[in-house]
Amino acid sequence: MSCDQWVSKFESQPSHYDQLDDHEVDEDEVDVENNYQYEFAASPLAGQMHHHDDDEEQKLEKNLDTLRTLTTKRSIADNDNLFRSSDGHFMGASDVQFGKKRLQDLQFESVAARTVNEGKKKFVLYALALVKKNDPDELPPIIERRYSQFAALHKALLSSHPHIVKKFNFPRKVAMGNFSQSTILKRSTAFQDYLNLILTSSSNQVNDPTTSASVRYTKAFEEFLYISDLRKAYQAIRASDYASATDCLRIGLNVQLTVLSYNHPEVIATMCAVIIVYNALRRYIYAINTADTALQWIGNSTECKYYLPLLQTLVTLSFNAGYSNEKYQRLLSIELRNRNIRASNITPLSQLVWTMFQD
Repeated sequence: MSCDQWVSKFESQPSHYDQLDDHEVDEDEVDVENNYQYEFAASPLAGQMHHHDDDEEQKLEKNLDTLRTLTTKRSIADNDNLFRSSDGHFMGASDVQFGKKRLQDLQFESVAARTVNEGKKKFVLYALALVKKNDPDELPPIIERRYSQFAALHKALLSSHPHIVKKFNFPRKVAMGNFSQSTILKRSTAFQDYLNLILTSSSNQVNDPTTSASVRYTKAFEEFLYISDLRKAYQAIRASDYASATDCLRIGLNVQLTVLSYNHPEVIATMCAVIIVYNALRRYIYAINTADTALQWIGNSTECKYYLPLLQTLVTLSFNAGYSNEKYQRLLSIELRNRNIRASNITPLSQLVWTMFQD
């Protein structure tokens, strides 16, 4: 399906939500999906790893509720979340010490591990939480990664930052015993220490503006940390698989809001994807609230490429939900007049989302 066809489909037939209750899942697929076993639970945070025992409808609702919490409780005034400025450059001198402190306030904690069978493939997923040391009560984002993903990250960092990671005793592949509890426990501890080494190294480098990107800012680490989940989310959106998209967006956005500023372009882009999913599932109020929050986070950075599409989307969403769209219509009219452009020249939000991660 082309981008134009998908955007047209999005505009004219915004939802497959009504079909979710009637979706038939192959029995073998159910067996595979539920064929997992926790090898260990190293932390009480393992209790947060929900959804595995839920049916698809329950899982969808839980993911939507989590996304709604993430996109409404935050405030752009909460500068505790600033790692770097919204334009992607290092922070100014006044923010350097603050940023260093923020990096040091985070640590990875091994949560659990589980074996998964997918067809003929069997592998272990290692779960780690990104915990705020100074706020243990806040529910941290939890990511699950395979050994191969850790190995890919290590290979990339050996090339870009060998002075930091080459001395680390990274777990080797083993011919036998991959699924033994002792191997999984050792790897879980090693992976936790490895990721904390990255955070520690990044916090130590933040005072050095000559450093060509600390480990934390490398594409390899960002791919490992949250982009891999977002890539899956956008693929699911393009396939109109909104249930799968919500699961990946929940994970990716939670990590982004922990390691990036709220008004960072990557965060705003993910918020736009959430809006598309809400609209497709006819959760118009959720979509409106998320879009309005995104505008607040953008603030005065009206040159952001998402600003006009968000305003235009809010005009439509408010109308569809039966609410007054006068405020958004007025803001949009002012922007169009100031920029001397027509509304038809605005790139639809759905088209911007479609083009993400197509490389």
